[in-house]
Amino acid sequence: MKKSIILFSLYCIAVVLFLSCDPSVPTHAKYIPGDVTGIVSVKLERLMTKSGASDELRATVLEKFDTSLPSEFMEPLEPILKDGIDLKQDLYLFFHKNGPNNGHKGGLASTLGFVAKVGDVKKLKEAFATLVKEGSKGGNGWSLEEKEGYSKVIAEGVVFVFKEDVLIGVFSSAAGTLFSDSGQLAEDMILERFSENAGGSFAEKEVFKKIVADDKDISIAILTTDVLDLAQGLNKNIALWQNLYTDFDYSNTYLIANMNAEKGVLSFSSSTYPLDTENMKQLQALTSFFSKLSNRFLDYYPSNTLLYFAMHANGEDLFKYYDKTGVWGMLKTLYGDIKKEEIQRLASSFLGETAFGLTGISLSSMPSLALYSEVKDDYAFRTLIDFLKNEPETRAALLETTADNYEVDLGLAKIYFGLKDKTLYVTTDEITYKNLFQKAWKPLSSHESSKGLREAYAAFVINVEEITALLVVQAVLEENLYKCLSEFSYIELLSETQNKGVANFYFKNKKDNSLKILANYLFLFQK
Repeated sequence: MKKSIILFSLYCIAVVLFLSCDPSVPTHAKYIPGDVTGIVSVKLERLMTKSGASDELRATVLEKFDTSLPSEFMEPLEPILKDGIDLKQDLYLFFHKNGPNNGHKGGLASTLGFVAKVGDVKKLKEAFATLVKEGSKGGNGWSLEEKEGYSKVIAEGVVFVFKEDVLIGVFSSAAGTLFSDSGQLAEDMILERFSENAGGSFAEKEVFKKIVADDKDISIAILTTDVLDLAQGLNKNIALWQNLYTDFDYSNTYLIANMNAEKGVLSFSSSTYPLDTENMKQLQALTSFFSKLSNRFLDYYPSNTLLYFAMHANGEDLFKYYDKTGVWGMLKTLYGDIKKEEIQRLASSFLGETAFGLTGISLSSMPSLALYSEVKDDYAFRTLIDFLKNEPETRAALLETTADNYEVDLGLAKIYFGLKDKTLYVTTDEITYKNLFQKAWKPLSSHESSKGLREAYAAFVINVEEITALLVVQAVLEENLYKCLSEFSYIELLSETQNKGVANFYFKNKKDNSLKILANYLFLFQK
């Protein structure tokens, strides 16, 4: 039966996304509890419109779920989703880190819930009555109760409470602790929002207002502490990184993530949102050693460069900042003894722009790479030479061709590196070596992907169109995956500000919305 509940919930979300239509402004955000640790805001109608889902696509979704859900649940779903819930309004999902269950800790989201606008409360009640009737046949204590001013539905680990204008559902990963048989704890939490004098809704918080102002298709706001807890569950070393920033109040800072789909581009973004000025100052200090890209080296790379990365940083300032933190204890824990003075000297050598590009791939030779980095002295260069001289594999292969220019002959490939005008270079491509510091015949700056680099602090660009054109790539990719990737032009990951990162997926097709392009491919593969 629990499996049925999970499938039913997934079905509701999927049909919500595929059946929504006419737009309207949400009016039910006030019902979001004020003490939740995070929310997800979904603009249902807008997603539906942008996806341009055809009747065939909708039928495919319904068919998939028809075969997964018990038949007794299918009949009441249509009135719930089509008439009972107002699909023209935004859907809000919320979660509690620990939930209203006496401090029980059940992971990132012990309690999950949602707030939806009711369309026709009579049809909603009738549909729930049918669900409860069928669910009770299994002896699992399903019930529908009429209360003063609202109705309550109890299922396994789920409580639904609704009235004329809103439906609120609460799920729990710790159902035995959060819910008594009557679901009273969850009901009490919901009823707090029904009070005429209820205040403190999450909708009153500045971070919620920021989401509204961003006006994206899907938005997420979650306390940074919860993000770190989740990350620590995946990698225990995350806790060490958190200890670096002892002056930063994670519990008073939100992470905001957005998704937005437009014609020819699908965009994701994330940013931190401190709730007080002191935390904002700390955040600015964390990123003060990064500057906007000068793109000094951009013209040295050809327009068909496969991968390109660039950043602009002050290595000395970066070291000074981290020297005040617990970085050395962390590094010692991870890697053993660390030579602090050598790291300081090496980091301080870098000042300004660093750019790296992959310009070619071949099965018979080393990939064609090129790196340029601005330095304030020759320490990093001399350190590289000393390292190669002390390695048995490269000692004999190291050759100084001219002053401050070297090559390492590895047999099947050569590596060229050197120092010129306080710029360190490394390349595996002979043509690049012969044309160092010269503008390419058709430079990367002429490619459309370069426009995002002009105001960024750091950038990573993947030229998917050029990569999928390579025969070696076509030979190893599965056919459907290759077809899907061939729809992309390029992907850019940008540090758009010192506080915001974005990922933009650009398509060759500029006329259709990116959601429509992806939806057609995804459901094509399901046939």
